[in-house]
Amino acid sequence: MNQKILNPKQIEVATVQVICGDKSGTAFFVATEGDKQILLTSEHNLPEGQPVKLYLNDKEVEAEILERLSDRDVAILELKNRPAAIISPLPLKKIEIPYNENWETYGFPTQRVNSGGRYTGNVSRTNSDSTKWDVDLECEQYNNLDQFDGLSGSPLVMNGHVVGVIGYDTVGTLGATSISSIAEILNKHHIMVTIDKGHAIPDSIESDISDTTPNEEVLQKINDVVAAQIDGSYFLVSGSPGSGKTTIAAQLELEAGNHIISDRFFVKVPESEEIPTQIRATPDFFMKWVEEVCHRTLYNSPPPKPKAEKSLNDRIIDIHQAIQQLSLHYQQQEKIAFLIIDGLDDVSESKIEAFSPCCLLICLQMSR
Repeated sequence: MNQKILNPKQIEVATVQVICGDKSGTAFFVATEGDKQILLTSEHNLPEGQPVKLYLNDKEVEAEILERLSDRDVAILELKNRPAAIISPLPLKKIEIPYNENWETYGFPTQRVNSGGRYTGNVSRTNSDSTKWDVDLECEQYNNLDQFDGLSGSPLVMNGHVVGVIGYDTVGTLGATSISSIAEILNKHHIMVTIDKGHAIPDSIESDISDTTPNEEVLQKINDVVAAQIDGSYFLVSGSPGSGKTTIAAQLELEAGNHIISDRFFVKVPESEEIPTQIRATPDFFMKWVEEVCHRTLYNSPPPKPKAEKSLNDRIIDIHQAIQQLSLHYQQQEKIAFLIIDGLDDVSESKIEAFSPCCLLICLQMSR
């Protein structure tokens, strides 16, 4: 299971001040390989030809630059000497960052370099990956300091993972470089980056089906039934436990050129999965999946995080409108889209009623 940041203290311990020439900034530990300790910081913190010094537990240590990613304003550092104590690295994750998502960090703005500080806020927008800083941030503490210069190089943390490197200060906003935009280079340096697969086929199920011979006879029958009854709003595959329904749900591909599988949802998964069955079987998780399917298909981005908690009725209304737009999207392409939902029988009776409105909306809209 992927490790997460559970307490802000973990961010503070793994974050240090970096001094290079007349520049002051922040760096943070991201990998340990034997005696090697690797950090990330902002590239503009490091003037050419100057020694790189870090302040670790009030002690000055030297670092060398492994690589400059100038087009992303990120630099990879390595401690020259093994520290007395190994610092636990912060976990990195490659995700699509949604609008309004909450973030936190710890860093050393020039006004308070001696103690550092914790900063929080939300995402104001994301930019194309062709820009140096592809995430814009609003900061709740922005009025508390005149300058945020030294915060450059601090970790951008969301939901227990580092998803970016904070890199510049403009009027009213902070910017950051996403881990997604530099993940390939980080991997070359053996820096582990977890990939957020969203609601794709879970790794454990994908691994199982890779070693399983497809039941071509059953898959063909399903395709035949779909082709013959395409005017229907839904199709139900039933069978006794262990008969292979989940494998079929994961392996099924539709033969007709205008029939596409938009996404698949699996309720029951092995215990090794990061998101367990108990969470997947909740109405809230299911509704988030429906929202993500719609937004990723229509706008190529995750849905924005609501600024205020919405009632169940309001969420269902929003989902209704999103599914209508998704249906229209596929109609304009002269395609029929399918959503595969596996394991509804694992949802408790007390919660299945909350699933029903979304399932009904999907059946009604996707079939039009």
